[in-house]
Amino acid sequence: MAQDIYAPLEGKLVAIDKITGTFRKCVGCDHTTAKVSVRPIGMHHGHLTCQKCGRLTSYLGRDHLAAMLAAHSSENGEAA
Repeated sequence: MAQDIYAPLEGKLVAIDKITGTFRKCVGCDHTTAKVSVRPIGMHHGHLTCQKCGRLTSYLGRDHLAAMLAAHSSENGEAA
């Protein structure tokens, strides 16, 4: 299953402090940290949920997850 390549991102915390776009703060509680889930919802490959209130803050496409995986790999000194 293709989702398995994104498994290292599951549960990773990311900043969501932008005013617009995918990584904008939670509209429910204004919190600025979200947890990554690689569990697909509909046509989306993953999503972000607010760390504080658990509200879905954004859907993630394959491109978002690929970029996050590349950043995660470089942070950990792994080959992408």
